[in-house]
Amino acid sequence: MNIMFTIEQINRFSELEIMIYNFIIEHPKDVANMSIQELANHTHVSTTTILRFCRSLGFTGYSEFKLQLSYSQNNKELVSLHSFYQDMSFLNKYTESDFQKKIEEAATILQQSTGIIWLGFGASAGICKYAANYFANTGKLNLVIDDPYFHSKVPLFSGAALVVLSVSGEIDNTIRILQPLKAKDITVLSITNYDQSTLSKISDYVLPYYITYNKNNEIDMTTQLPVMLIIEMLGNKLMEQKAH
Repeated sequence: MNIMFTIEQINRFSELEIMIYNFIIEHPKDVANMSIQELANHTHVSTTTILRFCRSLGFTGYSEFKLQLSYSQNNKELVSLHSFYQDMSFLNKYTESDFQKKIEEAATILQQSTGIIWLGFGASAGICKYAANYFANTGKLNLVIDDPYFHSKVPLFSGAALVVLSVSGEIDNTIRILQPLKAKDITVLSITNYDQSTLSKISDYVLPYYITYNKNNEIDMTTQLPVMLIIEMLGNKLMEQKAH
């Protein structure tokens, strides 16, 4: 039985199971040598959740899961996540009512703000620029911070909403810039992959998207489609609110 994971299995994963899955994909050799308690500690879930995850894949328990993981490593059977792009059904979860409620609440924050500041580096910087252009059509004042050496003492407009884009939510420069801005009457809204990241914990509102990581020889090829979708959903919802 091949452990590595079908698109159907990935689509059925809960938010906690996505966190476990991502950790395994990123650290397969380490996980093959971990106890169930060690894996639970690293993924911030209970051992019961780990067991449930293993059984959802068809294993009797964690020991059988580890044996197959070791076999897959030795035989280089880890499935590439490129196949993930062949099925866009993972985007469907962003149209569910619970997530749409989050979009509406976040759009209200943006609507009530005096302007929007977009903060992101690397791939996220390009998306910030796209977002600023997209939201310019809403009539909101937009500013992009894509310089990791941005000085937080630069005066920014009071009452603004700061939208932070970061896949991991653990980028040091993002956290460094963000912390002093929180003291300036600025509401922080983060769009990130995990609701338990450092960024999420210091934000006022979080839109997590729980997508699987895709790394190829240490090059991050993780899809940004959910971020683009969320940005456009926010823009459209903001325009709806302004119309009413």
